Amino acid sequence: MDSINQHPIARACALGLFLAATLGGCAVSGPKESALSQDGPTMVEIYRKHMGDVREDGGAVRDRLPLRAPTEASPGELRRSMMSGIDNRFPRLPNPDLVMFVLPHLAKGRYPIPGYVTVFPMYERVEYAMPGEVTTRKPVAHARTKSAGDPAALNK
Repeated sequence: MDSINQHPIARACALGLFLAATLGGCAVSGPKESALSQDGPTMVEIYRKHMGDVREDGGAVRDRLPLRAPTEASPGELRRSMMSGIDNRFPRLPNPDLVMFVLPHLAKGRYPIPGYVTVFPMYERVEYAMPGEVTTRKPVAHARTKSAGDPAALNK
């Protein structure tokens, strides 16, 4: 602690020299002209030129792309077949959506909040069944019965 207080004049001189160097480095000597040239193109001109080049090059790039033979399967079909296998093997367990109506209320006892409806899942996570754990039921298509009150049914 004594070594700090022994040389207060040297410390003040060092601080003054540091401040002078710092402030002197920020000063500009000579004419104050912009470092950027003012005779170049504007931003709008640069943008329009670039966008014109992109449009012209688009056709050239498209022409250089390799063409896929028509017999090759598209990646979309392969992806769909792979995903259907996963969906069939590990079916998602039902997670019904719950609908909740929030009544109009005051937030923090002061700010009015209007009533609204929100939807959220019953369970936090999506769960998957193990293969063979759940039997999938396909909905049965019910035949529509002809009724006396249905005018379309009477005309058939």
